[in-house]
Amino acid sequence: MDPINLSYKPHIDGLRTVAVVLVILFHLNSNIFSGGYLGVDMFFVISGFVITQSLHKDYLENGRISLTQFYIRRFKRIYPVLIAVIIPTLIFYFLFGNLEQTNRVIKSSLLALVGLSNLYFTNATDEYFLPDVWNPFLHTWSLGVEEQFYFIYPILLIIGLWVVRKFKFNPNIIPVAILAVCLFLYITFCLNKGSLIGGFYFPTARFWELGVGCALFYFSSTSLDIPTRTLCIISTATFFYLQAFHSTIDNLHIETLLTVLATAIAIHTKGDFAKNFLQHKTIVYLGKTSYSLYLWHLPIAYLFGLYLSEIKYLIFTPLATFGCALLSYNLIEKPFRQSNILNNNPIKFFSTLIVIFLGVSALFFTKFHTLSALQIKQEINYSIFMFDNKLKNINFSQFTNKLTYEYTLKPDELCEISKKMGVVIFFKCKPDSNTNVFLLTGDSHAEHLLPTLDNSSTIKNFFYYRTPICIYSSNPCLAFQDLSKNLIEDIKGKYENIFFILSFRYGHADETFEANATKFIQSMNKKVKIILNAPTPAFDKGPKKCNADGSDCTINREKELQRRSEIFRILKRLENQFDNVYVYDSFYQICPDKICTLYDTKKDLLFFRDTDHLTIEGAKFLTPHFDNWLRQSFNLSDSTL
Repeated sequence: MDPINLSYKPHIDGLRTVAVVLVILFHLNSNIFSGGYLGVDMFFVISGFVITQSLHKDYLENGRISLTQFYIRRFKRIYPVLIAVIIPTLIFYFLFGNLEQTNRVIKSSLLALVGLSNLYFTNATDEYFLPDVWNPFLHTWSLGVEEQFYFIYPILLIIGLWVVRKFKFNPNIIPVAILAVCLFLYITFCLNKGSLIGGFYFPTARFWELGVGCALFYFSSTSLDIPTRTLCIISTATFFYLQAFHSTIDNLHIETLLTVLATAIAIHTKGDFAKNFLQHKTIVYLGKTSYSLYLWHLPIAYLFGLYLSEIKYLIFTPLATFGCALLSYNLIEKPFRQSNILNNNPIKFFSTLIVIFLGVSALFFTKFHTLSALQIKQEINYSIFMFDNKLKNINFSQFTNKLTYEYTLKPDELCEISKKMGVVIFFKCKPDSNTNVFLLTGDSHAEHLLPTLDNSSTIKNFFYYRTPICIYSSNPCLAFQDLSKNLIEDIKGKYENIFFILSFRYGHADETFEANATKFIQSMNKKVKIILNAPTPAFDKGPKKCNADGSDCTINREKELQRRSEIFRILKRLENQFDNVYVYDSFYQICPDKICTLYDTKKDLLFFRDTDHLTIEGAKFLTPHFDNWLRQSFNLSDSTL
């Protein structure tokens, strides 16, 4: 192995700038910058290279790799700024955010602190590509991947270096072995599309990208026969194509592979492009602040996106992001990284962490030691739910607009609020009515129908509980399928008829979705009447943004019908295939004219509180229509409902 250059490489910080700018642009406008999320993959390769250089330098200078010093450096690099971002973000979220996501926001923020948020997002099925369901901590998934990788990698590298020295193997065996593992992980990633280990956030689906950067370091001194200028052109052209013509690929596995290879070439190349652009002092400085930029951009984009018009959002989001990042870099990140606050007494540092961990564990054990894992999950979810209810008294949006529904039912109508299968189940019932019961489940598009059911003069009994759209598939939401089936089994003896309403924000629907939905329906009790709620109109802007920029927010009905036509056809095919499946469609009730509006001036009725969620009054407006549809579809009268 040729001698490796261990000096600082400014063009790598330049690449960090490119990566973080791409990610920020993606979250500013994912339609225009649809390939911007690939900047995260660039970060992974860069991180693998830089960390391996740090570990190898430690090995050459001291004859060994100090895991203690490595983890202290990682702690000082990651946690001061992370904590400085999480705390104010939570405060602003509680005061100004969309409280529908409180459960996920609290859990993801806490898990981000222990490097596990990516595993949470894998199970929570948050959609990275839908900005209207943003979690301000969604981007911390990449930190989780890195922390998990660096918990394992240094130990394996120490073993590898020991084996090479002990048995006098060729040192090149280390990067070759790393690349072999990377190839295996990439193939596994490609072959397991749609499964847990092939998921967007899953560690092994990303470890190979970090590994390429690790292996690249050991080959960084190797000269290639290809001219440097040619390599530079290949790398630049690949980056440009991935961004300008991203839609022509539409394959995550190919996109990530091309991004990883282009980044590796850019790191290895020291041509004119690196000298003239990537090593420019401004670009290098921004690269040094890239971690702070990355952490701040999504919380700011989330909060500004709720209240600012599109133009103001595009102007002030990057300005606020750069402002906060520069402050945190100079006042927090840089001072902590350069200080010896933890280096001088690492034993005390790790002992403190262990004491804190044991203390938290003891408190946790004291409170939950008699409960099963499922019961613990139930208690946590219920506690967050009760906390969320208290937040509604101080949250600006809730306090000023009152657009979301209060779960707390009237005392005389409240039979129970039960906790089951780790989710909170709301059960409204009339003691003297046991003919029919309605089960409403789904994501936020089920939740916004609560006023429709609760204000019905005919629906006496209903359950509501939240489930993700992956309930249609066996993995990873088998527990939610079991929840619905078990709940039906529990109540089927108490009611003559069970109506099961499913309502979701449907994204891209394909044959896989239809097949999974078919399989799920086939597994349900045939006596249960399944009601599939068709998609309602979705606008480009919500009422807050419309008021902010003074625009007339309308959509063309025919275009909107075309947008939802794919999923609507699937729902209708399911209705035709199964005798117990029915499709409820309120589209024309909400949009009776050729132009759909957020606000009906004639009725003085605001239908939507954002781009696609009904207001309380909008949901109540549907109640008579829904009741009439029930009577006609099931030949029911008020007395039997």
